[in-house]
Amino acid sequence: MAARRIPSKTARAQSATPRPFLALVAHATSLTELLPQLHCHALEETGGSCSVLFEHDAPSGALQATSAYGLDELPPEPWIPAAADADLLSDTFSRATPTLIPNAAGQVPELSALLGSAAVLLLPLFRNGDRMGLLAIGVTGARATAGSCMTDLADAFVL
Repeated sequence: MAARRIPSKTARAQSATPRPFLALVAHATSLTELLPQLHCHALEETGGSCSVLFEHDAPSGALQATSAYGLDELPPEPWIPAAADADLLSDTFSRATPTLIPNAAGQVPELSALLGSAAVLLLPLFRNGDRMGLLAIGVTGARATAGSCMTDLADAFVL
């Protein structure tokens, strides 16, 4: 996972031009260049408005925000899920497919507030079967989709 990076509005505008997904990964010269484009691609695929990449700390269970797209800033402190959140995240990590939480404000209020979205799409990230992190995407429930390339996208975030 990468260091904290939130693209400027200029960078957001430049990265809004879609490129084929494989080309994004193949032609990136650095992770710093690639992350905003991966976030943008995730939003295009899901109809989302913003996204946050969290790195999972196995010993504590905390999730540290490491990069984002569409937010003004990242939270400096890790997200330590409450018991109810932990159950939902455990369920999310039990499969490699996205989990849509249509009532995020009621189910994961801290994450909902961070993303400024009532609905959240969670994409678990694994490497060799180990939890690496989580991509959280703020979505409008009615528009949320999980395109067929979500597994490839998740793999790209754990490069």
